[in-house]
Amino acid sequence: MSPIRICYVSPEYFHWGYHGGFGFLTRTLSRELAKRGHEVSVVTPRRGTQGELEVLDGVTVHGFTPNKDGPHIFGPVLSRLASLECYKQVDADIYHSQAVSYNTLTAQVCMPHRLHMITFQDPYDLKEWNRISKVDSRYRLTPRFKVRLAVENRLLSHACSRAKAL
Repeated sequence: MSPIRICYVSPEYFHWGYHGGFGFLTRTLSRELAKRGHEVSVVTPRRGTQGELEVLDGVTVHGFTPNKDGPHIFGPVLSRLASLECYKQVDADIYHSQAVSYNTLTAQVCMPHRLHMITFQDPYDLKEWNRISKVDSRYRLTPRFKVRLAVENRLLSHACSRAKAL
């Protein structure tokens, strides 16, 4: 069997001082696929001392600038624009999103004729967001936050409908 080119679309990678659950799963899965001879890449926002291009455990990690400056909506848009070149460079057969996100949409728009799949971990509904808000005030269900969730739900539902596998 010839090697498959796989790109993980992940909100984080388990290294450079960052140790989240999505990053742990991405690092574990990508490393094991690389060990089996597949060409594996990850596209993720840069964190800590991460460079634009790093190789860990046989996996090429492309880091894009997580632009958090400027008004709320423009930072994420600028970040995704910065990631477009990463997806083009990777040129994978399969783009696997570790969580449905704006990164998923960006990969789909950039590489529309490739296979896209999405894994779901910890999907939240309003009841769950309410529970989270009780321990972290950043997620209070203010009218603004509810509008944001509604917009995200609509856009990310579109990303799910475009994916080949969920």
